[in-house]
Order: sequence, then C-alpha cells, then structure tokens
Amino acid sequence: MKVRQAIALLLAISSLHCSQAGSGRDVVALSRWAKEEGIVMHECLEWKQYTTDKGEQEEDWGLVLTKSLPRGTVLLKVPRSLVLDAAVICDKLKSEWVPAQLENAMKALGNYQVHLEKFWIVLQLLRCRKECKNSNNNNRWAPWLAAMPQTFPQFSKAEQACLPFYARYASEYQDAQLDAFCQAAMALQEIDDNNPDDADDLKWAFQAVGSRFWKTAPIKEGIPTTSELVPIGDMFNHRDPPNVAMVHDEEDSITFVYMGDDDDKKDGDDDADHRDLFITYGQESNPHRLLVIFGFVPDETAMPKVWSHLIYSDTNQFSNNIPEMVFDATDGSVSQNVWDAVLYEILQPIEPEEFLQAREENHVKYKPFTADLLNDHVTRQLEELASLRANIDSTTGDNMDLIRQHNDFMTRTFIRVKETLKQYLKN
Repeated sequence: MKVRQAIALLLAISSLHCSQAGSGRDVVALSRWAKEEGIVMHECLEWKQYTTDKGEQEEDWGLVLTKSLPRGTVLLKVPRSLVLDAAVICDKLKSEWVPAQLENAMKALGNYQVHLEKFWIVLQLLRCRKECKNSNNNNRWAPWLAAMPQTFPQFSKAEQACLPFYARYASEYQDAQLDAFCQAAMALQEIDDNNPDDADDLKWAFQAVGSRFWKTAPIKEGIPTTSELVPIGDMFNHRDPPNVAMVHDEEDSITFVYMGDDDDKKDGDDDADHRDLFITYGQESNPHRLLVIFGFVPDETAMPKVWSHLIYSDTNQFSNNIPEMVFDATDGSVSQNVWDAVLYEILQPIEPEEFLQAREENHVKYKPFTADLLNDHVTRQLEELASLRANIDSTTGDNMDLIRQHNDFMTRTFIRVKETLKQYLKN
C-alpha cells in the first residue's frame, strides 16, 4: 500500500481509535527521565489524570500544585538541548539533503509552507519515534514519547458535516496539511512510499506536534521567532487566561513560572492547594481550534472570551485585531473593538483619524444600525448551529459527544450575546 493511500485510510478509520484508551502514558518513567536529563521540576508539582463527566479516567494528564506557592515561583526548567527548536532542526537537517530534494519538498508543501516550522519539528519527532521503534524503546527519547498521547482526535467526513463552518474548515485544513506534509516527507526520503507503517508514524508525529508546540518570541533582539516543542512543558494543559508563563533565561534553559490566578489570596494564602496549572497554546478565543487540534471543548471558565466570528476587509483596522474581536461567553457582552469594527464598516470609506475623532458621537448616532447589524450576524450564527442539530442527533461516531458539546457551548454564547443586544437597544 502506498503511503498516500495509507494516510487516506488512516484518516477514514482513525475515529475508531479516538475513544479507545492507549496502552498507558507512563508519567512516572517520564519524571525519572526528566531528572536524568537535567530537567528541574519544582517539588510541589504533581501529575494529574483527568476524568470524564461520567467519572471515567482518561489518558489525559496535566500538572497541578500540591501546595500554595507565591507568584513568580519557577516551576520548571528545561535545558535547551532537549527542546525541538524549528530553527535548530532546519539548520541541522538541511545539510543532509541535496538541493533537488529540498526543492521538491517545498513544491509538495505548496501553500502549506506557511507551516514550515511545524514541518521541521514533525520530521524530528518522526525520527525520534522511528529510533525508539528500531531500538525496542531503548532510546534517549523513549520515556518522553511513551508519555505522549498515542491517539488524537480525527474527524470523519460524516462528523465534519456536523460541524459549523469554521470548525469544519479547520478540520479539513488539517487533513490537507497532513497530506502535504506526507508528500514533502516522501520527497526528502524521510518516509518510505512502500512502508504503510510510515504513514502511521508520520500521522502520529503530525498530530502530536500540532497539539503540543508553540511559537516563541525571540530570545535576543534581532533574532527571528521560532517554534518549539518542549519536553515536560508540553504536559501543561491549555486555558485562557493561563496561570503559567514561559520565559527564556540566560542560562540557556526554558523556564516556566507560576503567575497565579485572579482568585488567589484566599484567607491570606497566595494560592489554593492542588491548583491545576495551564499555559496558552495560542488563539485563546478560538473554540474551533481547541476542538479540532486538541479534542477539547471549553466551558465559560476555560474560554471566557469567544471569537465573534465577524470578518471584514483588511482595510478595517479593528476587525484585523482578532484577539479583541470577542464576545464574553459568561454574560454575552460585546467588546469595544467589535463595536468599533462594525461602526467602521458602516462608515467606510473613512480615514482612521477621522473615525477616531468622531467615534463616540457616531456610536450614539448609529446605535440602531450597529446593533441591528450585529444582531443579524448573531442570528445567522445561531441558525447555522440549530440547522446542524438534527444531523448531530442522527450521526454516530466517536467524536459526536465532543461535537454536541461544541455546538452547545457556541449556542449558549451566542444566545447570551443576542440577549445583551436586546437589552442594549432598550436602553
């Protein structure tokens, strides 16, 4: 079987694996490995295995504090020599290929060259996985890889048909990106077209990296950004806002620092015991990415701000500020940036300086128009979500519970926004 065919087959049947427990993620061995490799973990860090709503244990692990710690406490230090750094990997691997191979690989990636940093990390993790297999797991990286999830969410075509537009687009985009990575890896002879196991290994590396890496700011001025996959650091789960921050120190390590939560300092204590620890993996207000990449549906606590789903032209400076184009998932309030984006769109063409000078006056003047326009947008989102429910109820698949939860979360959010707009027009 050709690798391309194997990838397609894996995409088709992978939903069968989503709900099956893996062989077990050995975090005890991971802790021993971390100590041997010079990773420093604070004594108050503890592994936590999460459970489902039904009380069943999942193969999902995270990190918690065992007792109160002050803000600014260093929780974890990882030597850079252990980090899969896209820039470092690129410099190392490029020397192994002839120019024609690289050229063919870039052609195979096509438009997905925008994810080139991710591609380099995928190749390196793929090599680590193969080395572990070939050495019967007697390999430097084996404990780390064994502690990673062995299966990841993958949506079938039937399941994708139950997703709202942006979630469906994200899922289909991941499928196409995986196929492009497969073709590029074959061009570099990193996988064998006649070995179907290579398709499985590449798919695993692709999904593992996609759900565990992040782009980092430059360490020093003048150095470009890079993307990194950090052992142990990748065990922190995602939340917005996070309570752990990652920093690069001058000792050539990556350091994770406890930043605390808004509800700290209860009864004189800085923090509550056994507090779950979180970092952010980016796109904090995008629930579709969390669903597709991580197989996770947030609630209002994990994602208090939700992307408004409003997209305007590039000339609209406010809508281009994606992190601020949000609704409040808890009370349905609309960010000022969203109001500005809607008003700016109504008044175009208008110079930005002119808009800012009369912004407050125009918000009052055009209040019925901006509110109606925004209400129509929210109504369309709710109609789309409602139109999917019959299909959700009639479709079977291992990801359907997640899809149903995702639809419910989005519906709750937009209903709250609609009620906010109703009250806004009354006042």
